[in-house]
Amino acid sequence: MCEVWISLPCLRAAPRWDAVWEILGRHPTYVNRRPDYRRYSAVHQAALFGDVGVLRRLVEECGADPRALTADGTTAQHVAAEHGHGEAAEFLEQCALEYAKKRSRAEAACPAGAASMEAANRGGGHHREG
Repeated sequence: MCEVWISLPCLRAAPRWDAVWEILGRHPTYVNRRPDYRRYSAVHQAALFGDVGVLRRLVEECGADPRALTADGTTAQHVAAEHGHGEAAEFLEQCALEYAKKRSRAEAACPAGAASMEAANRGGGHHREG
């Protein structure tokens, strides 16, 4: 099963989003994980397939970071554009702008909390759920 991380096997060639939603329901912090041995996180995989509905759910409901980087340093927006998914790329661009605005407001309100949130997001596969 995909319990260790949501990319195995449910996010390969034909994503099993039902399994992803089930796992994220039990382990919400997994949404931004990208273990060192994987190229993509869930948001990149959805961008690869250009699925705006899945991207919307990941970002708006599950809290996926639209600015997260792949193993080779590209964003989900770039992944979508690279694979000809203009609508998904535009959606992710808007999400990244909104995310940056929220982050700026969070930093203004509580600089230490915002820094802690960013460190957790960068943790990728190293973050342990407690």
